[in-house]
Amino acid sequence: MFVSWVQQLEMESLGKSRQTNGMPVIGSTGQGVWGGHGDESQHSFFQWLREGTGKTSVDIIWCEKPGHNHSVLNKVLLSNARAQAEALVARDPLTPYFNGVTTIAIDELTPRRLGSLMAMYEHKTTMLGALFGINPFDQPGVEYGKKLSLVAENNPHHQ
Repeated sequence: MFVSWVQQLEMESLGKSRQTNGMPVIGSTGQGVWGGHGDESQHSFFQWLREGTGKTSVDIIWCEKPGHNHSVLNKVLLSNARAQAEALVARDPLTPYFNGVTTIAIDELTPRRLGSLMAMYEHKTTMLGALFGINPFDQPGVEYGKKLSLVAENNPHHQ
């Protein structure tokens, strides 16, 4: 559920077009957040990131100690995570496209380490909000949608 949590945190918080002073933001705020677990993400995400024309930032997170008894599977998954990170960094030097890659390795998943990881992403979101001049924790778009929803609930013929 971590990917879904980061998605909600960053996309909702940084998906703004107005600064706190009401002026339009110049440039882009935030980016799409998506991801997957283990090998299931390899063929869709990593192929697109390596060979596609996008420019984005990528966080690859892994846990050294498995939270299960399948040590061989964990070794394969760790090897794949490291190899995917290397492949993203070592793209063809003749291509104009690139991705910023961050790898985060934790020794084992504990409540403290998970909380620290979550705090890091919350701090990142807060700091980007300050840099963009936006309030990452207000929700004008969500509030507007709620108002329209109430109108639709109270008027069944409203389309």
